[in-house]
Amino acid sequence: MYCSLSFSQKIYKYYIYTSDYNSVPEFVKENGFYYYDGANSREKGFYDQFTILEFDQAFPNVPHQHIANVLYVETLDGGFIKDLIKNYPSIYLKFDDLTEEEIEYLSFYPNDYGTTSPIPNQGAAVDRRELDYMGVPEAWDITTGNSNIKIGISDRPVNDVDADFLGKVSFTNGYSYDPNNNGIIYGHGTGVAALAIAQGNNAHGSVGICYDCDVVSGPSGYSKLYEMAQLGAKVINMSWGTQSNDPTQYYSQVRQDLINSITDDFGVVFVAAAGNQTSFSSPESYHSTGPPGDTTDDADPDHPFGTLYYYPAMYDNVISVSSVYKKYPGLNPENFCCTNPQGIMIWLRPEDSASSSVNGNDINNPIALTHSGYFTDQGDPYPTNTNGLLYMLTLNEGVDLLAPGQEILDYFALISGNEGGIYNGGTSFSAPFVAGTIGLMLSVDDCLNPNEVESILKLSSKDIEHASFHFNTPFYGKIGTGKLEVGKSVLLTDELNRADGQALVEDHIFYRYDFSLNKIMNNLTLNNVAFIEDASVSFTSKNSIYLGEGTILSPNSTTEIVLNIDENITNTCIPTSSKITLNEKVDSKQVLADFKLFPTIVKSELKVEKRRKVGAKINSIIIYNVFGAKVYRKDNLDDYDVTVKSLNLSKGIYILNALNENSDVIFQEKFLKE
Repeated sequence: MYCSLSFSQKIYKYYIYTSDYNSVPEFVKENGFYYYDGANSREKGFYDQFTILEFDQAFPNVPHQHIANVLYVETLDGGFIKDLIKNYPSIYLKFDDLTEEEIEYLSFYPNDYGTTSPIPNQGAAVDRRELDYMGVPEAWDITTGNSNIKIGISDRPVNDVDADFLGKVSFTNGYSYDPNNNGIIYGHGTGVAALAIAQGNNAHGSVGICYDCDVVSGPSGYSKLYEMAQLGAKVINMSWGTQSNDPTQYYSQVRQDLINSITDDFGVVFVAAAGNQTSFSSPESYHSTGPPGDTTDDADPDHPFGTLYYYPAMYDNVISVSSVYKKYPGLNPENFCCTNPQGIMIWLRPEDSASSSVNGNDINNPIALTHSGYFTDQGDPYPTNTNGLLYMLTLNEGVDLLAPGQEILDYFALISGNEGGIYNGGTSFSAPFVAGTIGLMLSVDDCLNPNEVESILKLSSKDIEHASFHFNTPFYGKIGTGKLEVGKSVLLTDELNRADGQALVEDHIFYRYDFSLNKIMNNLTLNNVAFIEDASVSFTSKNSIYLGEGTILSPNSTTEIVLNIDENITNTCIPTSSKITLNEKVDSKQVLADFKLFPTIVKSELKVEKRRKVGAKINSIIIYNVFGAKVYRKDNLDDYDVTVKSLNLSKGIYILNALNENSDVIFQEKFLKE
């Protein structure tokens, strides 16, 4: 374990009023601490007694003298402020104690938030309690997203004519939404997209997590994922999958390679639904959906027994999302349904539980079992005598996070007037909550890489494995790091990115996963956090890392904890993806032709060459910046090899397109201008 950090004590914070800021001694900041920098030995001896974290003007840019004279001071020594005023009363006059002060974020609510809104709701009268449960309004205090951040919805076509999607949707080649012909079978993509990006604050319908973000709509399956990234998707949501109780049955090396290449080439974060079938069933415990003796198809098992694994959720570089229940807090009389044959009380759908019903009286048997061992729902008309476990959504060791997946608004059903109800469930609806959260995070810091995104989501999640009345004890190791906290994820992103940020990770036991935060722009505090067993950590802060009370760092022999201070890190960066919408038609077969661009790190000149001097020649070169703006074009080249000289571009990532005489893109590549 390698560490370079400061162990935390209580941090004392003050405003100090001075007679004149110009009379305050000079201080220098070194390794995150302030040191007296004057020639007076008496003053040096005084200040050297104390650990000073901040000592500077509180408001340096304010022109009013009485405000400019106020200092902001942080110290680890509680007696510092009184000794300071006692020894230098003519300079330091009085102070305000800010030590216990915490900034409270005043949550923002759009005007179409739903029936739980504290302001008048002008949208649909729908229950969106999952937004409260995940702390979404706290995230909206910081950002509601922006149109440069595009979320890919790999699914059925997304409605682009409804007011909540109008002007927000682009499609992959050959994909579109036809409101006259698509019908309700295409509603899945619209329902999923709405949870991620449905426009908010427009007095219409309801609201998505990243409601000022845009969408790239592509079909379910792997064929268009790369094109979705080319079209600017920074996050790609995949609410579909193929299931098996064999974790390798549907694994494909080329699909894993595809996902890896998109992650590496564009910095895309993949999110996938973990599956909707229980991993806790067997032939002996299986309970049909029909009454005893029913021989219809609905009564037959529709999935294999035992732990189930879904692809693409199980691939590396994919965040796998299963479901958590949100309806009733704690053991509330509202959600008490009944007792089992043994007289044990059963609660339905308690929040923070991975199970739809629990026995809160017996921590050793938290799963509710009724009807001689099987429980489906209150008022089940078809009790059976078989022993079994209740229905729940898919859990396995590949799950990374849980998000609400029960009684969720189905937006397509809402706008279609579906008489079957406007609420739905399943991990298809859990995943876009995570995708939308990532959209908000990238709206705060566009330069987060996929590892950092996943680390922040997990570090800010709620630990429900080690709490919540032991509801989740049977699912240890199968529910990731716990419940998605949207507000905390976005707040942590913001604090990590701010020059005065005070990032906080607290109240969690992490015993697996790799965590990487290598651009902490000020301070990070760990309070009551354990990184143990298979958890690996790499944190780098510009200022300090504090280990608060209850924090444990105890990796095993195969993992390590690396905590570093680096004053030279910066929050400037090259965005991780192109965010480019191509105007030219891209033919994937042509793009893969045998061209090459070199060098890939360009000073003033680059070359594009075609190895085999046959077929289409290069007629035009077009270069875009990362925001899709055209910054260079040269036509009428008519050659297999082209040199671009005197390339007068600012530093950053660019995308070069080579076009043939028909304006088809025959080659496309990124390069870095230094």
